Amino acid sequence: MGRVRRAAGVPLAGDRQGGHVSPSPPGGVTSPGGLSFSVYGPPVAQGRPRTARLPAGNIRVFDPPASRDFKQHVRMQALAALGGRPRLLEGALELQLSVQLCRPRSAPKRLWPDVKPDLSNYLKGVEDAMIGVAFRDDAQIVRMSLDKHYGPEPGVAIRLTPLGQGEP
Repeated sequence: MGRVRRAAGVPLAGDRQGGHVSPSPPGGVTSPGGLSFSVYGPPVAQGRPRTARLPAGNIRVFDPPASRDFKQHVRMQALAALGGRPRLLEGALELQLSVQLCRPRSAPKRLWPDVKPDLSNYLKGVEDAMIGVAFRDDAQIVRMSLDKHYGPEPGVAIRLTPLGQGEP
């Protein structure tokens, strides 16, 4: 997939400064109990599963190659942010995901990337990639903040935060 750059990260939605969360430094950050990292390069939305009939008559279902490669890239960046070893967060989690795309020349005045692929398809790929690396099951994610916007460098910024027992 794309290469890892040692530059400023992609902003996440929800920070006090201009509506964006501060980008993570190179390699990511593990806050007390949380995780924040960026994946540089063009984001890939989760594609539809492909099927193939095996000689014995069985059917095999698999990810399209672009989706599989992007999930592997996200997984590697998450592991790098965790020091090279999986660390499964427990309990309810909040996921902040910001997808940054390059503005196409054909849409210089378009403010938002309100075209396919859907934001939810980017989310599916990221969630699948982090299962077994940062959390046990994506059912643990009970709160989300998502955005898709244009910016100078394509990429995805991810922040995963455990929710305390007293938070509604």
